[in-house]
Amino acid sequence: ASAATLRTASQALKGEVPCPGSKLAAALSGEAADQCEGLLQDAAVRKAFAEAAKGVGEVSDASAGKLVDALGAALEGRVKEIKAKAAAVEKALPKEAKGGCKVPSFDEVREALPKGQEPSASLRMDWMLWHSVGTKMAPKDLPAMAETVLRQRLALAACAGEGPVAEAALSLHILEHLQSYVAWEASLTGSKSPAASSEVLQPFNDKLAKEVAARRVLMLAGFPTEVASECAAKGADNLEASVKAAAEQARKAAVMPLYTAPPAPKEAKQKGDGDKKGKGGGDQAPKAAAVAGDGAVAKLHGATATQELQWQLLAYQLRPRTTLGAPAAGG
Repeated sequence: ASAATLRTASQALKGEVPCPGSKLAAALSGEAADQCEGLLQDAAVRKAFAEAAKGVGEVSDASAGKLVDALGAALEGRVKEIKAKAAAVEKALPKEAKGGCKVPSFDEVREALPKGQEPSASLRMDWMLWHSVGTKMAPKDLPAMAETVLRQRLALAACAGEGPVAEAALSLHILEHLQSYVAWEASLTGSKSPAASSEVLQPFNDKLAKEVAARRVLMLAGFPTEVASECAAKGADNLEASVKAAAEQARKAAVMPLYTAPPAPKEAKQKGDGDKKGKGGGDQAPKAAAVAGDGAVAKLHGATATQELQWQLLAYQLRPRTTLGAPAAGG
């Protein structure tokens, strides 16, 4: 989320970094949602972030961490608004779901919504909600989440809407209740280590099984696999401290990305250009160059602009041959 925000800031400033924070605020105020990435697509978050950017001082690599903090504050305010709406829905949820299932069904959550409010896309797609079907059919294999955490999540999903902010709100809920989510994940039959047998010679011990459960939960919260694995390996019981340390490390490593100029608009075709095709030699050379530039090698060349592979592609384009074919051609 922070990387997408810093990328949007760099693009809005058109690479004019360092600059005063007020300039970034003015640039973001003129950006539309489709010109932004991640959380800044939300108008309320974008406005709050732009306002906070004024107090950052100079926008540069040195202040990238402060911009990340400003994004966190803007997101926190937006999530508080969602939680305020969700509180009323949580109270309206039935104490016990129909059919003895501890997880409310989609219809029961919909009935708890204020009159006229439609279920959000986040609720319709929420994986925890649809576990109600499995919990009702096989409660031993698929037990329900802790009741308080479950009701909070479903109410939050019902009021979160859709998009990056909704995803962030549900991810923050996981981080706020990490141990409850890990305990639920570890309680599933598929998360438990099978007994030693001819098919399983070295089953997981309880510590390793809990580590795997913690890694899954962090990945559900949006953590990259490498970071989730690193945090889980430090111990599931100390997961919150590991997550905070990883977040602080990412904050310190934050930098302003380089500005990437948007592609030039296509030139309008002049009337009569089609009649000149094939007449004389003037238009044929540019045409041949254009065909060469639109090939697969040219596309790869553009996609690897900052990589060492680019020079290998240039060499191949000049002398198209493979390693095996080179000796034969040289002989």
